[in-house]
Amino acid sequence: MRFEDENLDLLQNIEFGIISVYRENKSIKDAHVYKALNMVLEVTKKKLTGKDVPLPEAGEIETEIAEIVVEILALRSFTNEDLKLNIFALKKIMKSIKFWNKKRGAKGYLTYINSFFPD
Repeated sequence: MRFEDENLDLLQNIEFGIISVYRENKSIKDAHVYKALNMVLEVTKKKLTGKDVPLPEAGEIETEIAEIVVEILALRSFTNEDLKLNIFALKKIMKSIKFWNKKRGAKGYLTYINSFFPD
């Protein structure tokens, strides 16, 4: 079974957090989300090695997205296996951002996932 099928709840929770921020601030672009997830990815990788580091400094939008994603992942980060799943999920979403951004422009990913979360 594919990762997406086995971990749909994790992916949906992360994306719901992203969409929640987007709906509050429509100026957000895919690039903001990508940068925020990359920040979370780096922090999560450090946790896997036993280091607990804060999110790096970034713009207000990226920080807001990153903080929500960190809160969501904290609910599922009890073991190294959980951290590995979180890392893989972040990478999957980042890959999706690149795909939809290339296909549909600056908000391609956000527009795409927004359709899956009714208001």
